[in-house]
Amino acid sequence: MDEFIRSFSSGSRGFGAPSVVKNLAIPLFAERTRIHRRLSGLSRQAHEGVRRDRDTAQIEEEINEAVEELWNLKP
Repeated sequence: MDEFIRSFSSGSRGFGAPSVVKNLAIPLFAERTRIHRRLSGLSRQAHEGVRRDRDTAQIEEEINEAVEELWNLKP
């Protein structure tokens, strides 16, 4: 995923640039969709971990895996 974003992200702005989002096919949230609920829950966990100054590496990996599933990127 990083390589894809780097392919159209300017060097000075990086991943935080708002223009990055317009290049991604992010579907609207659908509460009845299992993967959407999964990503929502993981996001909450990650934000809570950051708020409590905890390591979020494992949660971030789970988010990456869920996004791969969402976009059918897993082999």
